[in-house]
Amino acid sequence: MAARSKQDRRNKTAPAQKSAPQPDIMPQSVHAPEPQTRKAVASPKTTSAGRRASASRHEGTVRTSTCYLAAVACLLLGTFLGSLLPALRDSQDRAQQSQPQQKSVLAEQATKTNSHLNTLEESVKKNPRDLHAWIQLGNHYFDDNKPRDAIRAYEHALSINADNPDVLTDLGIMYRQLGEFERAVEKFTQASAINPQHEQSRFNLGVVLFFDLHRKDEARKAWRSLLSINPEAKTPDGALLRIMLDELK
Repeated sequence: MAARSKQDRRNKTAPAQKSAPQPDIMPQSVHAPEPQTRKAVASPKTTSAGRRASASRHEGTVRTSTCYLAAVACLLLGTFLGSLLPALRDSQDRAQQSQPQQKSVLAEQATKTNSHLNTLEESVKKNPRDLHAWIQLGNHYFDDNKPRDAIRAYEHALSINADNPDVLTDLGIMYRQLGEFERAVEKFTQASAINPQHEQSRFNLGVVLFFDLHRKDEARKAWRSLLSINPEAKTPDGALLRIMLDELK
């Protein structure tokens, strides 16, 4: 979109339609008809004894079955845990080993970044007319999301050479990030005036005019001027600009 440009892009997706929740189904209980039994005449003593014996046999069967099922369940659970625990230990060991490595890599990157920053700061102090060092310093702060520091560096670079459309474009992006949209428009316009073939400045000009300042007619004009230079111009996400222009209302 721009040299080192970082425009926000949001993918909008329509919410998926939720199907209506289905009510719980309660099946009707099916009762089997009770078998008809012949009534036998027995003495109360005999009937009571038979019932106790039957209850005793039934209780013994239930207890035996329950114990068997419990033993099987314990065996299966032990086997499962036995196979699961080593895998969990290995996963934890790998995670513990990777954490120091990740911290080491991040620390090394931070050290290099700070070292590079210190080098650039020392360069501009020793030679305030070092155009390349000022631009690199601005780029460093651009990438580090420090727009005010980047603006300071880019302004120094432009004080040395004001005819740099790339620096002007990056400067405009930093002003936009701070919400200074008119200043951003000014820098993009200057960049395209210096180099009429500079695509990034024209595209970014349309973005600020359309989305930030809501001057949509001016934005479309800026984008059409870009299409007159390059009919196949694309947005940062790879879409054709002419299609985006047709879709925007």
